[in-house]
Amino acid sequence: MPIADDEVLGCKNMKQFDEGGAGALPIYWEEDWGWSPDTADGKTNACQLVGYQTPYSAFKQGDYAKCVQSHFNVNIIDDTGQAEDTPPATPDDTTPAQETNVAPVARIAGPIGAIEAGARVSLSAEGSTDANGDKLTYTWMSQDGQTISGQDKAVITFTAPEKIAMRNMW
Repeated sequence: MPIADDEVLGCKNMKQFDEGGAGALPIYWEEDWGWSPDTADGKTNACQLVGYQTPYSAFKQGDYAKCVQSHFNVNIIDDTGQAEDTPPATPDDTTPAQETNVAPVARIAGPIGAIEAGARVSLSAEGSTDANGDKLTYTWMSQDGQTISGQDKAVITFTAPEKIAMRNMW
């Protein structure tokens, strides 16, 4: 479809902005996280336009090259064949990662449902794990907060107590 020479593209009553970007929404350059089979390491060396503020404006000459150089160790050659200074390579961080202590996961196995008073009950925490590989310790407590004999064992066997009366706690 032909477009007339005097036709203005845009919306009705839209204020046109100048080459410096006056009147336009701010647009910035930011590192583009991409992958390409065409590069040796698979990484792409590019920046993309974003709507949030970064140090590199899309309206400033040379800011695209500054964005690429700040994120990638590359040598940019302009259309005249002139190479810009290559920034020094950023050494890899060799600081060992701090080991995060993860809480152990308690898995208790035992009878399901009501238990008769005086019955022998066996509970097992042998399925419990610790992601850090720390040695697990066990403390078995009755409902009244008393430590049951045989503590620090993965399996405990005891006699079920007589029925405990429920007390109002409010």
